[in-house]
Amino acid sequence: MAMADSKRPRRRGFLTWEPGVRDPHDGTTGNGGGAGRDGGQDGPSSREQAGDGALTASGRGGTSGMATLSREETQTHRNGNGRGGDHRRGGVHESDADYASDDPDQDGAGSGANGSRGAGRVPAAAHGAEPARTMAEIHRSSAPPDLGPVRRSLDENKAILDTVMGVGTSFDIIFRELRFGSVRLAIYVVNGMFETIDNLVMLKMTEWLTALGKNSDGLSAEDLGVEAFRGMFETSLTYSQVTKTKSLSNVAFQVMSGPLAILVDGADEAIIVDTRYYPDRNPNEPDTERVIRGPHDGFIETLVFNTALIRRRIRDPRLHFAIMQAGVRSQVDVAVAYMDGLTDPSLVQEVTRRVKSIGVDAVTMAERTVAEYLQDQPWNPFPTVRFTERPDVAAVHLLEGHALVLVDTSPQAIICPSTLWNHLEHPEDYHMSPLMGSYMRWVQFVGLFFATLLPPLWLTIAIDPRIVHALPGLAFIGPKKPSGFPLGLQFIGAEITLDLLRRAILNTPNNLSATMGILGAIVLGDLAAKTGIFSSEVLVYLVLAAIGQFAVSNLELGEAARIVRLTLLIAVWAFRLPGLLIGSLIWLLVLLSTRTFGIPYTWPLIPFNWSALRTVLIRTPVQRSGMRPLILRTQDRTRHRG
Repeated sequence: MAMADSKRPRRRGFLTWEPGVRDPHDGTTGNGGGAGRDGGQDGPSSREQAGDGALTASGRGGTSGMATLSREETQTHRNGNGRGGDHRRGGVHESDADYASDDPDQDGAGSGANGSRGAGRVPAAAHGAEPARTMAEIHRSSAPPDLGPVRRSLDENKAILDTVMGVGTSFDIIFRELRFGSVRLAIYVVNGMFETIDNLVMLKMTEWLTALGKNSDGLSAEDLGVEAFRGMFETSLTYSQVTKTKSLSNVAFQVMSGPLAILVDGADEAIIVDTRYYPDRNPNEPDTERVIRGPHDGFIETLVFNTALIRRRIRDPRLHFAIMQAGVRSQVDVAVAYMDGLTDPSLVQEVTRRVKSIGVDAVTMAERTVAEYLQDQPWNPFPTVRFTERPDVAAVHLLEGHALVLVDTSPQAIICPSTLWNHLEHPEDYHMSPLMGSYMRWVQFVGLFFATLLPPLWLTIAIDPRIVHALPGLAFIGPKKPSGFPLGLQFIGAEITLDLLRRAILNTPNNLSATMGILGAIVLGDLAAKTGIFSSEVLVYLVLAAIGQFAVSNLELGEAARIVRLTLLIAVWAFRLPGLLIGSLIWLLVLLSTRTFGIPYTWPLIPFNWSALRTVLIRTPVQRSGMRPLILRTQDRTRHRG
């Protein structure tokens, strides 16, 4: 027998949960299964009475029964050392591999002060139910843990939540256990994401309990029961966002999101009080979308503030924000905004589907991660969604029939869909007169031409003598002083040097960034030309291209123009005029094949629609812009009423 015991695989302390079955007797969960091998009193079988999400612990001597763990015992079990008396062994975070035991006495077994010793596993709660999972498996899994329902036993709930949320390990997880009369309760909240417990919650409960002790019925605080305590939250807790949940997984998720969770001993549901207060900053004007006239507020990193900035501009109750979570581990809040009765329902469904399809562990780069799931062609440099940090721009696009995606922790709103011409609109155009707005829009078109085609065109004429012979008027184009490097190599080297300078300035502290810019200008502009590394003409056209790139109001479209320019320079250097023609044709085909949520990227130019193209080329007065874009298939195309 001893030999058999020595060969039997042993398992260190474990605490597992089993979904699917409620306790049919008293609603309590977590009955320990079986007894120790050599001694102790048999407890209820875990196969018969394991509740939904039941905790099953191995006995460690003495009586084997319900696995209710005190705070001190839980810490002891985590260290793997619970000894003596009626202590159950239930270390909740580490365990060895699961295995099946043929010994029926080992449903729950362990070692205690009386020498009872063994090892066991937790069987499934019912035939066909999911297999039991250990806490170690839960922590190793990338999926959100399913912790089952809220138990009536506060100790069982604490044992699970303390382990899952790292109470005692993570310093910012606040846990407080209190007693009011005969009722015990536990409070969980994340430090730095709430107002104050003492002033907001506990003070209100204390005032209510004091008033309860002085009522005419003579009921004292000691007579307070669970039902009366629950009634206090339903009638006297003056918070607009107080909810209940029966899911322990939801409790953990809500606490990590910021709200405060209250669990009451004897109640099978938890109370969630939204007292969160995120760290934030002032809604300052974004750096990339500045205007001279007009509002100077911008989105910040807090989702609810961003939705409020949009609500302030659109007070229509048909403006909806559908909330969901993205990232298996991060569970970041993502809101899809749309105008009900105006936005195409199929567009809303498709945007929602793509957001829900995000299967990465964490949305680490906020809006950038979400945007890559919203785009059909991730390697296409042309942006098919538009980013904005301005609430007025977001509101305008919502009223046009677009859908918006807002990501918590990001000051950017994602506009879906977005064609090429949407990226060439600037809010400053609408804070000028229609004539000046149209002129500045054409200036931006010229800037886009400079950023993409001006350097490749100059290089083609400079290195291909056939063009100069055919067009003598272009003889002035080309370097006046010879250089030791080919012109194509000079352009490519200057492009890379300019990008290095930009990255260096970006990473340089603010106090030194001006100095870095001056040094770069001297080295790149003056010394490089004097030493013959770069021709003066190369630097001039490169600077014009950079000015044109930054004249484009959309940062992503400007970066796409830089990629196009660089590839065309390489094609011209290698193949001269045929390289320019073939490279331009390839990029044109890329533009024509690009789709944004099924909409052609170059619409309304290709396919051609003059009425829509006119509004792209000319900033139409507001009183004459009476129709919404046809391509968005809005349910209501008319802007004006009356």
